[in-house]
Amino acid sequence: MDEALDGMLAASLRPVCVGLALFYALLTAWYLAQYDAGEQTNLALPTGLFSLALLAAAVWFERNQLPLPAVRVVTAAIGVAIIFTCLVQLVGVSNARQTTHLMIAQLGFGCLLFSVRWYLLLSLLSLLGWGWVAAGRLGDPDWRHFGLALGQATLFGALVLVVRIRAYRSVQTLRMRDQVLARDLREANHAVLCAAKAKSEFLANMSHEIRTPMTAMLGMTELLQMTALDERQTEYANAIERSGSTLLQIVNDILDFSKIEAGRLSIEDVGFDLAVVLREVHQMLEHRALEKRLVLRVEVDESLPPRYRDDPTRIKQVLINLVGNAIKFTHQGQISIRARSTPLDETRALVELAVQDTGIGIPEEQHERVFEAFT
Repeated sequence: MDEALDGMLAASLRPVCVGLALFYALLTAWYLAQYDAGEQTNLALPTGLFSLALLAAAVWFERNQLPLPAVRVVTAAIGVAIIFTCLVQLVGVSNARQTTHLMIAQLGFGCLLFSVRWYLLLSLLSLLGWGWVAAGRLGDPDWRHFGLALGQATLFGALVLVVRIRAYRSVQTLRMRDQVLARDLREANHAVLCAAKAKSEFLANMSHEIRTPMTAMLGMTELLQMTALDERQTEYANAIERSGSTLLQIVNDILDFSKIEAGRLSIEDVGFDLAVVLREVHQMLEHRALEKRLVLRVEVDESLPPRYRDDPTRIKQVLINLVGNAIKFTHQGQISIRARSTPLDETRALVELAVQDTGIGIPEEQHERVFEAFT
C-alpha cells in the first residue's frame, strides 16, 4: 500500500511543480506591479527564484525517474522551500498578509502529501517559523488573526490528507477485492471447463464402448434373421433388430452431443439421394407407427432433384427425432414426411423438409418454448 502511495506521489510531482511554478510566477508579477522598488526586492526576488527552481525541477522529473524511497524526501524539500520563502517575505516585509502564503502552503501540503508524519513535521516547522517572526508583533490584531487562520489551515490540511489517504486505501481495497473475485471467477470457470471436458470425454468413451457390443449384437441378429425361423421367431428377431437399431441411434446421438461440446463435430459434404434418405427414415420408424395403428407416409415433390451435396447423416438424425416425437404424441391418424424443393440458381436449391401429424399439437403461446431443453 505504501509503495502504491509513493508511486502516485512520484507521478504527481511534475504537474505539482509546474502548477507551483506558474503560481509563483504570477505572484512575482503581482509584486512587481503593486509594490515599490524596496519591497519588490524582498517580495518578488524570492518568489521569482523559487518559480524558476520549480520549473527546473519539473523538467528534471520529466526526463528522470525518481526512486520511490526519495519521493517523500523530495516532496518535503519542496514544502520546506515554500515555508522558507514565506518566512523570508515575512522578515523582509512586516505585513501580516504574507501569512496567507503559509496558509495556502498548509492546505497544499494536505492535498499533496500521503504521509501524516511528513505533514506534521512540515506543519510544525511552518508554525514555529511564523511564531518566531510574529513573536514581537502579537499585540497587533492582524498578526493574531492570521496566526489563528494559519492554525485553521493546518487543521484543514490535515483533514484533507486523512480523507485522501482513507479514500485511496478504500479504492485499493476494492481493487484488491475485485482482483480476488476475478481470480476466483477464473478458477471457477476453469473448473467448469474441466468438468465439461471430463463429461464430454466420458460420454465419448462410453458411447464407443457401448457401440462395440451393440454392433456385434445387431450383426448376430442379422445372421439369425437369415436362418430358418417360424413366423413368431421372425417377429421376435425383427423386434430385437429394431430395438437395437434405435438404441444404437441413441448412442450415436450421445456421441454427437459430446462432440458438439468439445467443438469437434464435423459436417459432411457428400453427394446423396434425398429420396433414399427419406425412405430409410420411413423404414426405421414405420414399425413404431404400425404398433400405434398410425399411417406413416412420405411425400416427395416431383421437382425434387435426384442428387444433393450435404450431410445426410445429420438430416436423417433430425428427421428421426421429429418423426419419433410425432409418433409419441399422436394417438390416431397419420404422420407425413414431406420434401419440397425451390431452385435458387443452376447449381443450388432450397429444400424444405416438414413433418406433419394429427397429434395433440402445440398451443400457439408455447411455440417460443419449442427449442428449450426438457420443455
